[in-house]
Amino acid sequence: MSALDLSGLLGKTADSSEIEQALEFLGTLRRPDLEEDDGDRWHDWVLVKRRGVEFGFVRQSYFEARLQYDWTRGPLLCYQIYFYAAGFNNREDIHGYAGVLPFDLDFTDSRDVTRSKLHQWKRWGSDHTDRWDTDTCKLHVRYAPTGSSIECVTIALPIYEWPEEGRIEPNVAAAQWLALFGEQLGSERLRSAVAPLDIISRIDECEQDREADFVRECGLELHFEDADELRLSPEKKAKGLVLGAVKFFRARDREARQWSGELPYGLSFDDAPDSFALKLGRPADVRKDDRVTGFAVWNFKEASLHVLYSNFDNHLLRVTLMAPGYWSEIEKPY
Repeated sequence: MSALDLSGLLGKTADSSEIEQALEFLGTLRRPDLEEDDGDRWHDWVLVKRRGVEFGFVRQSYFEARLQYDWTRGPLLCYQIYFYAAGFNNREDIHGYAGVLPFDLDFTDSRDVTRSKLHQWKRWGSDHTDRWDTDTCKLHVRYAPTGSSIECVTIALPIYEWPEEGRIEPNVAAAQWLALFGEQLGSERLRSAVAPLDIISRIDECEQDREADFVRECGLELHFEDADELRLSPEKKAKGLVLGAVKFFRARDREARQWSGELPYGLSFDDAPDSFALKLGRPADVRKDDRVTGFAVWNFKEASLHVLYSNFDNHLLRVTLMAPGYWSEIEKPY
């Protein structure tokens, strides 16, 4: 069975004859399995180590952003297929995929050769991975550390965003947030700026005195801090809890409805990790990466900026703008 045949499995349900025939052909007895009482599990994977291929399945109702009470019911969709080179991720038990790779790729292709083969599509890049949105799927390539060969090729379907119906979002320009830092939780200036969102009611609902979560409404989260902990401008005389940070979310990160307003410093959720330094004028002051995600921090005079990004899709997941003094050195993504 060729990669072209496997590519056709994207979007097929786990109980379809096409999926069953493919798994039989690959010689595995494993099948995707999610019970309706599996709680917050919406995904399952079937790894066929001897064939160097892995299938990702997701509950269709979750994937298509249907109402949450439906997420534990319905079929599973095949939405990711991974093709591995021998020994992927230092695992001796994973054999190399021996079929034809998608888009005429070969595990021996260097990063330059791969990019040349796929030049007709826009690319999102990071240190060791590239992503392209082709006409039929998202294509991900992970390279060896030297960039001399390919370690993994993945084809995937993009997850659905939440529908616009139900969006409640304030109209706040990116620069306005800087002026709102240091405003007390109940200040008229802050309440007016973020209307129609109701900060006080949301904090009361969530029993969180330092966080107002509007992620589902518009991908926004407001964080409050003791004024004495922040380096505020002299005209800010407030005491107690004041606005110290604002966080913006990409669609479906923490099940958010994506923030549709301006992001700080001209950023876009589609920005790739390899574009940050150019866009922000210099490399990050702090940057840490793992295989799945990474984060970077810039400390400017007027504020600090924290970005959390995907090293798989190579785009921004969250952007946090912080008042001076709010950021502290932490060893995990914020």
